[in-house]
Amino acid sequence: TSLSRIDTTTVRGHARHAVSVELSAGSAESWTASSSASWIDFEADAGTTPATLRVVFDASALAPGVHQSTVTLTTATGAFSLPVVLQ
Repeated sequence: TSLSRIDTTTVRGHARHAVSVELSAGSAESWTASSSASWIDFEADAGTTPATLRVVFDASALAPGVHQSTVTLTTATGAFSLPVVLQ
């Protein structure tokens, strides 16, 4: 992906705010997605490029304000961390 971070805004209490991230590579490559934040989930947490990763944010239990975490994409050749900012 050429995306350097996910920066998104949702309304307080929204349980399924989703953002799409396009994943590509020079050839088909298997990947997995993960995050240690309980408010970040994925519609599918594994696949093969090219693919669209749908990152789902659950703001239903979050206090108002800015929340930060990371999404990690792991492939056979390494891992890439994508910073996340949710407002």
